[in-house]
Formats: sequence, C-alpha cells, structure tokens
Amino acid sequence: MMVGGMITEPNFVLLHGLGSSSHLWVHVAENLAGVRPLHPDLPGFGSEQASRARDVAGLADFVASCVHRAGFERFVLVAHDFAAGIAVEVAARGLSGLVGLGLVSPAPLRAELPRDLLDRLMSLPGDEAALRAYYRSAVNRECALEDVETLVRDGVRCDPHEWRAWLTERRDLREEASRVTVPTLILTSDAAFDEGDFSNLKEVTRLHLEGVGAYPALEAPRQVTKHLLHWTRTTLRDVTDGSNAQ
Repeated sequence: MMVGGMITEPNFVLLHGLGSSSHLWVHVAENLAGVRPLHPDLPGFGSEQASRARDVAGLADFVASCVHRAGFERFVLVAHDFAAGIAVEVAARGLSGLVGLGLVSPAPLRAELPRDLLDRLMSLPGDEAALRAYYRSAVNRECALEDVETLVRDGVRCDPHEWRAWLTERRDLREEASRVTVPTLILTSDAAFDEGDFSNLKEVTRLHLEGVGAYPALEAPRQVTKHLLHWTRTTLRDVTDGSNAQ
C-alpha cells in the first residue's frame, strides 16, 4: 500500500496455538514497529468465550470475522502450533486481502499423536503444577518467568473441552493446502520437521530456528519478527503496494 510515496507493510494477523492466548504474540507484536497487528484470543482461550463450533472450519469462521472487523486491506496470516490448520483453512477460502501465510512450529493435523504425549496433553488443562512442568520442559531458550506464568494461567483458565477438541480432531488438510494461492513461510524449531499436511502448499520458504523450542514467539521474538519482515519485504515485495492483493 502506498502512503505518501512510501510502501507500507501489510498487517499481520497472529494466531496462538493450543492452550495459549493472544499473549503468545505480544513481543512479536511490539517488534512489528509501525505495523498494526491483530492477535486475538481464539474461542475458549484467553478472554474469549468457548464456541459451539470447535472444529477447524468453525474456528476459521471466527478468524475470518475478526479480520473482517479489523478492516485490513491486505494482511499476512501467521499461526503457531495447531492453529496452523486453522490458518490453512482460512487461506484456502481465498479471504479478501490475504497476501501471505506464515506457519510457526506448525503441528500436524492428520497424523495421530503418540499415545503417551496425547494422554499428557489431554490431562493438562486446569492443572497448574502439571502445566508449569510442561511449559518449562517445552522451551529450549530461557523465557521470561512472566511469559511462562502467563502460559500456565492460560492453561488454568481455558475451556478444557476446547483444549481437548483441538487435540482430538484429526483432519487431512492437504486438499485445502493445494487451494492456497499465496506464498507461505514455514519457521520450524524441529530439525526433523515433516511437512506432511503442508506438502501441497505452493511457493514455500522454509527456515529452521536453531536452538529454539516449541514457543519461538516467546523464546526468540526478535528472530521471528526479523524473518517475518524480511520475507514480507522480499518474497511478498510485489504485494506490499497492493498490486497482487486478492
């Protein structure tokens, strides 16, 4: 978008993953200087009430309505963890103004989780001690104590049915991924990451975040922001002035 002869960045819509809230993106949002981000609480998490529609399609409807209310002319949709499936569903619909898709440590939606991991995750909501132990083990870099405690509080106050619905819905999104027409950036913190559900995405840039655990936006917010902005200004350079906006 041109303002006074200068190209401005597209807006960023940042989706938190399982069990967290909009706080997950607070440091990245602060580093996106001059760019208006939107990082909503998803239904059942943070301050947002649970929804009757707990599947990926229903959550995509919620995100689409948030974007519509924000009035963004063009935006990049970024999602963490299990929210990657929501973002792919939204992108597959060709939402007006969407110019790019970013997936940060995306979790697979098609493959079953190992039984021991699934059992542990299913038991976490509402259990403060278990949540604290889990989050402390999930980060590789030192997170601010306040951020870890916010993750714990989010897990205590979340809707447990919403939490468990995210874990139990298995859905093959490869067809939806094949309908995504915008470029995609995948930031992985797992060197053994298998694209799986996301293998049908087109124009993919994949980068590995060395030494980062499961919560890059809290562990390495400056690094995440740098990659997002660099990708926006290079791969998406033709749409920052609105020339390719959908």
